[in-house]
Amino acid sequence: MLLTLTIGFDGVEIHGAHGYFIDQFLKDQVNDRTDKYGGSLENRYRFALEVVEAVVNEIGADRVGIKLSPFGGYLESGDSNPEALGLYMVESLNRYGILYCHAIEPGREKDVDIKERPQSLVPMRKAFKGTFIVGGGYNREDGNKALAENRADLVAYGHHFLANPDLPKRFELNALNNEDAQFTSPRRLRTDEIPQIVDEFRLAAKNAIEAGFDGVEIQGAHGYIVDQFLKDQVNDRTDRDGGSLENRCRFALEVVEALANEIGIRLSPFTDSYESGDSNPEALGLHMAESLNKYGILYCHVVEPRMKTVGELHETPQSCPH
Repeated sequence: MLLTLTIGFDGVEIHGAHGYFIDQFLKDQVNDRTDKYGGSLENRYRFALEVVEAVVNEIGADRVGIKLSPFGGYLESGDSNPEALGLYMVESLNRYGILYCHAIEPGREKDVDIKERPQSLVPMRKAFKGTFIVGGGYNREDGNKALAENRADLVAYGHHFLANPDLPKRFELNALNNEDAQFTSPRRLRTDEIPQIVDEFRLAAKNAIEAGFDGVEIQGAHGYIVDQFLKDQVNDRTDRDGGSLENRCRFALEVVEALANEIGIRLSPFTDSYESGDSNPEALGLHMAESLNKYGILYCHVVEPRMKTVGELHETPQSCPH
């Protein structure tokens, strides 16, 4: 955890929710242990508290928060008495003086089943001595009401932000939101945005090295952003980053140049993940490989075209001879 502060994070949130590792210890429907980590509330919560204590000792309580979902049944990790579990959680956390507790309402079980139980976290709110954050199915009106009734210090929004990157402005104007849990429509990057994205790759690589990684691999495959520039079936730009092979490879090479030292790159010229195929993958792959040589990168990781869909192999083992 100390590494997160070293590379510039203000603090960390321990993920104790949604059926992940810590949550599996907490819930009696999945924790069937018979040792000191299973059975009673005290035993099931032991591992979570050991994690909290270790992180607090490493970076300080004022930099630590935790996310909990006592009412959630994600990945079948439910509990027979979520009210008691939630209350025990926050009462136990108080002795560590952590910055906040982020608790999830039981209103969003599987992202489709909305149940109205707006008072379910109130006992946890009253018992916890730090900042209490609620989330899970809140809209603008629900969030304002929770704050007005002192049921929370802050309200967290996740699904709404996926569909509305400008959510604070929409809330300010009380404007209509895009449909919840839907991603926004993709668009071309503006020309002035491209250098910003290149610099974000550079900064991410710098942070990784400072955190102790030996190197980084640029994801230039499988339909992600670099691959979308490379492939003529999705790159329909008419500026310097679209059209010819040279233009379509420009963004990828700018990213490589920005990172330069101690990097590798992954490429998939023959695949069409997320519909990002190319009309001449042989020429694309060869142009990228030849262009990469001048940067002296550590390696190039190329994906064969054999795996088009899961379980369907296409035998073309000589597709990457160059």
